[in-house]
Amino acid sequence: MTTDVAISTLFLPERLQLGPNNWLEFKFAIETVLRARDIPLAHLTVLERPLLYDPRTKNPRVSASDGASRGQGHEDLNERWTAEDELCKAIIMLNVRPGHVRLGEYEHEQWTAGELWDALMSLDAQIREDEERKGTQLRRACSVLLGMMFALTVLVLYSVGWTRCEL
Repeated sequence: MTTDVAISTLFLPERLQLGPNNWLEFKFAIETVLRARDIPLAHLTVLERPLLYDPRTKNPRVSASDGASRGQGHEDLNERWTAEDELCKAIIMLNVRPGHVRLGEYEHEQWTAGELWDALMSLDAQIREDEERKGTQLRRACSVLLGMMFALTVLVLYSVGWTRCEL
């Protein structure tokens, strides 16, 4: 498999590149690009490099007795999987906004595309949990402030009413 690809064809439009609040759009766009390039989506789910790969069935593993592997050496299948996985990683990495995730801070050179994808999914889940927690804290703070404002209003009205009674 040749992996000669114009780098400009690997970039998604900016609105589809991974940012803090668009995981589903990013996921759909990456899956679409992989399908268009005839790269099996198994690259996003397989966390370890498979020993064999059958491009005919798109399965990440084939047995030695499988007729689909005859005529094509297992080394060729492994090379194809590795080349596709590297292209898959490049597509993912080039479409993560640097302000969102700094992939350079991770030692990702030996990761498979599936490991990279898994790390990004975990990060997205963490971001969502953090946003939910912040939202809960903000709602609590607003409730406390509203309660305090209500109490202050009652006190002011009570003192104004008390003053009028004295006059």
